Amino acid sequence: MFTAPKTKGSAAGVGLSSRVVAALKRQSARQAVERAEWGEAYEDDDLVFARENGAPLRPDWVLDRFHDLTEAAGLPRVRLHDLRHLAATLSSFTYEDVPDGVCLETMTFEDLGDGRTRVTGLSVVDTMEARDAMIASGMEHGVVEGYEKLDALLAQG
Repeated sequence: MFTAPKTKGSAAGVGLSSRVVAALKRQSARQAVERAEWGEAYEDDDLVFARENGAPLRPDWVLDRFHDLTEAAGLPRVRLHDLRHLAATLSSFTYEDVPDGVCLETMTFEDLGDGRTRVTGLSVVDTMEARDAMIASGMEHGVVEGYEKLDALLAQG
């Protein structure tokens, strides 16, 4: 059942990066192929993600798939609705030989007292190839440089 948002504020727009737009265009192209293959039998409800025949994804399948993926990634089991409370991002990336990489990044913050915080990042990629490309990219140098600049700013008060 498709319904309007509960409030006007719920209908807010979402900013999308060019990579996300590109990923959505690829998804649309895949759906166009499925639409052509199914012909008149295709259920076209203009969904971004659907079954191959255009029908809506079953909520129980989405939930089962979500739990399977989080378990495989070693993440704690949470309700899908609770994701809005977590500091997590889904990002796409491009490395040499991995043009369509996807990464789920989760950041946790732990108060260590005395004004100190431990930040732990976990990146879960969709393939071993993507993992290897991420490691080989040398991106840790940029992360270290960013933290050094942040430390310098914080030291200035």
